[in-house]
Amino acid sequence: AFGSQTAFDVTTGTTTLANSPGFYRCAGIANIGASSTSQQSKFELTDGATVKVIFQFSLTGAINFDFVVWLATGESLTCSATNNNFSMNGSIRQIADSEGNLVNPSGFPL
Repeated sequence: AFGSQTAFDVTTGTTTLANSPGFYRCAGIANIGASSTSQQSKFELTDGATVKVIFQFSLTGAINFDFVVWLATGESLTCSATNNNFSMNGSIRQIADSEGNLVNPSGFPL
C-alpha cells in the first residue's frame, strides 16, 4: 500500500532503512555504472558494534533485489553506495512485528 512503503534512493554514503524490531521486506534495483572491487553498493546489518554485509554488488549492470530481514532490538538495516556510479533504488515495508504478528498495509482492510 502507498502509505506503508518507504522509498529509498542511495547514490553515495550510507542510509539507515530500518531500525525498529520486526520483519521487513526490501525490494528494488541496484544500478551499477562502473565496475571496481573498491566501488560497491551493499546492504548491511549492524547491532551497533558489529557490521555484517548481507548483499554486496560491484558488477556493471543492473541487479534486482528482493529479501526479507528480521531485526532484533538494537539492530538496523543500512544501504550504502561508494559513489555516484552506483544507485540503490527501492522500497522497504515492515511486514510483521518482532513476534511475527502480521503488520497490515496502510488502509487495509478497506
